[in-house]
Amino acid sequence: MRFLAVRSERDGRKAMFILVLVLMPLAAIAVSGAGWIGRAMTNAGLMGVVEGDKVFVIVSRLLCSKGVFGLIIAALIAALMSTADTLINAVAAIWVNDIWRPHLRPGREDRYYLATARWVSALSAIVGIALVPLFMQFKSIFDAHGTFTAAITPPLVVAVLLGVLWRRYTTKAAMATLVGGTLAIVLSMVFPALIAPFSHGSAPGGEGAKAYKYLRALFGVVACGSIGLFVSLFTTRKPDHELVGLVIGTRDAAIRRYKGSPENTRPGKTVRMQLRIDPEVEIGTAQVSSADRALLAADPGDILYVSDRRWWLGGLRSTHARLATDEPARGEIRLHPQTVEEAQLRAGEQIVTVSKVI
Repeated sequence: MRFLAVRSERDGRKAMFILVLVLMPLAAIAVSGAGWIGRAMTNAGLMGVVEGDKVFVIVSRLLCSKGVFGLIIAALIAALMSTADTLINAVAAIWVNDIWRPHLRPGREDRYYLATARWVSALSAIVGIALVPLFMQFKSIFDAHGTFTAAITPPLVVAVLLGVLWRRYTTKAAMATLVGGTLAIVLSMVFPALIAPFSHGSAPGGEGAKAYKYLRALFGVVACGSIGLFVSLFTTRKPDHELVGLVIGTRDAAIRRYKGSPENTRPGKTVRMQLRIDPEVEIGTAQVSSADRALLAADPGDILYVSDRRWWLGGLRSTHARLATDEPARGEIRLHPQTVEEAQLRAGEQIVTVSKVI
């Protein structure tokens, strides 16, 4: 969801690459740092052997003053709260936008859907708390997390990847992947011997759901992929025009559907313009002069990005607008008052930056 909030498709791609190549390695180093220091201190005789779940807290307490240690614990709690509320918000958004509103209760007011999202959020939190005794049965939170991830993730990942990469993948196959894959994983918890062919000779390491904690993910991927492939071959796929924007290789067609015209790939400049509020302008559109269009390399119907000129706001005050055919004075951009309000741009004589997106 965060990638969908960036300025353009190109910025979204850059954000994903930076996440994988920069932020994830830094996060791995930050998380592992306490363990590395603890291992070095143990080898040097400065600290006894401790459990893996406790090493971070013990190392932090030994190396930091009381104030800094309290700050670290507070940061950990804040990170936990942030992760929890993000997941709860995602559950509520998927339930309301993908299930409740389109299929069960369509056509209601936004206030009704907001109340529904709040109830779903509360129930999601209660379910999460109710699962705590289940996680407490494992020796460590790491083992519990690995077991849970290996059991839940394969059906979701396989369904998403096949849906994005393979046009032959059908709706019925996706449902079969989710339901059948989940049942196969549950069956592997009852009969761990099903995972043995994928274990590469490693020991089960436990019984029932605790056996093959990580290799269960490999078994799940193979089982879910096989189910999805088999069901797809015997069910009817959707026509290509219904897959536009959903499957790899349909980007250009998706842009044509969204814009109503092919993508404008001519390189243009970022231009600073005077913002004018005009109630006569259609909501969601922008009017600029022909001279400014030439600088932007934009044609009527192209999508413009209008933002506050203060770069350090990071796009918090910005909007996308479709370029209209009417022409104001040179150096001006005219927007409807509602568009300006939704973008949180400052009313009055404000200078904004304008660039072409597609």
